[in-house]
Amino acid sequence: MKIIIYGLGSIQDQVSEYLRQEHEIIGYTDGCSAIEWFHDCRFYLREELKDISFDYIIIAIRGEWGKKATRELVELYEIEEQKIVIFSKLAEGIVPLQRCDMIMSHVMDGRLDGLLFGISHATYGIHAQELSSGLFENLSFFSQDIYYNYKTLEYCYHNYPEKIVNVKTVIFDMYDYTYFNFDTSLSKWIVDYLTKGGIQDVHNADLNVNFPNGVQYELEKRRVVLEEKEKELCQKLFNVEAICGKAYAKEIKYSKRNTKSLIDMKKYDSNVENMYQKTAKRVSTIKENRLFFEKFIELSYKINPQMKIILLLMPCYIERENALKEVLWEWKNEFNTILDEYVKKYQLVYWDFKEYQAISSNPRFYIDSGHLNRIGATAFTSMLNHKMKDYYNL
Repeated sequence: MKIIIYGLGSIQDQVSEYLRQEHEIIGYTDGCSAIEWFHDCRFYLREELKDISFDYIIIAIRGEWGKKATRELVELYEIEEQKIVIFSKLAEGIVPLQRCDMIMSHVMDGRLDGLLFGISHATYGIHAQELSSGLFENLSFFSQDIYYNYKTLEYCYHNYPEKIVNVKTVIFDMYDYTYFNFDTSLSKWIVDYLTKGGIQDVHNADLNVNFPNGVQYELEKRRVVLEEKEKELCQKLFNVEAICGKAYAKEIKYSKRNTKSLIDMKKYDSNVENMYQKTAKRVSTIKENRLFFEKFIELSYKINPQMKIILLLMPCYIERENALKEVLWEWKNEFNTILDEYVKKYQLVYWDFKEYQAISSNPRFYIDSGHLNRIGATAFTSMLNHKMKDYYNL
C-alpha cells in the first residue's frame, strides 16, 4: 500500500520503524512546512493531496493536534476519513491494556522462579532481574492495593498456569502500616490505575466520591479501546509484535529510568503528612482486605505448597518516616497484629525495612520521599538478595 505520513517530528520515525516492509512511503506532509523533499521522498502541501494516489495518510502527531489535523484534512482538503489513520491511537490501543499481560506474554513456560507484588514502592524499588535466586518478574504497580494484588495473582493463575507452574518465591511489598485500610477503587488514583495498566476490575468504584461524573465516565474518556476493524488495520499496516515488544522493554526498565534524587530537587515532599493525617479508618475496607490477603496466601500455596512467601515494608526517606512516626503509631500496632496472625498461621516471612537507615538516610537514593531511584533500588535489591540467601541458606 502507498502511505503518506503527516508530521515531521519524532513520531514519524516510529511510523517508519513499525510500518510493514510491504508498504511504501511515497511522501510526507504537514500543516506548516513548504519544502519539496523529506527523507528522500516528496513533500506534499495539503492542498495537493486530493490529486495524489495513496491508500492511507498516517497522522504522526499526538493528542488533540492529531485530531485537529484529521478534521482539517477531511473538512478543508476533501480527504476521505477512512483513509486517515492516527498512529498514536493504534499503537497505544494495540498494546495489552493490563501490564501483567504485557509482562507474562514474554515469559517462557516453566522458566519463572519468583513473582513480585505490591505497590509502586516495589515497582521502582526492586529490580526483579537482579534477584539472584532465579528468574523473577515484577507484577507490582502503582496504587495496587491488596485486592488488586490478589486479582493479579488470580489472573495469572487462570491465564498463565504453564508460566507460573514452577514459581517458588512470592515477594509482597505491603506498602505501609495503613495498607489494610487502603482501597484503590475508592481513591482518586483508580482511573490512573485502570487506564495505565492495572487489572481491569472496577471493584468498589461505584462508591467512589472523587469523580462527579463517576469513574466509568472518566474511564470511557481516557481509555483507548480499538474496534475490531481498527485492530485489523493496525495488524495490516504495522509490525504489532515490535510495538508490543518496545512497550515491554519500556516496562521492564520502569524502575531503572529514574536517576534524579532528592538532592536534585533540594526539598522533601511533605504533603504526604497531610494525606496520612486525613486517612480515616474504614472497618469494612480492613475486613475486606484481610479476606483477600488470605486468599492471596492460599492461592500462592495452591500454586506451590512449598512456596516461600516474603512480606516486605520498604524504607521511605528518613525525613518522611520521622514526620509520620506519630501519625502511623496506631496504624503500626494494628498492622503488625494482623500480620502476626497470618505469619503464624501460614508460616510467612515478614521483614520491616522502614528503619533501615543505611538506605533511608541517603537522599541520593530517592526520586521522591517514598520511592527509590535507580541507585537506591540497586542498593535495596542487593541487600534483599543477601537477606534471602542468609535466611534460606541459598
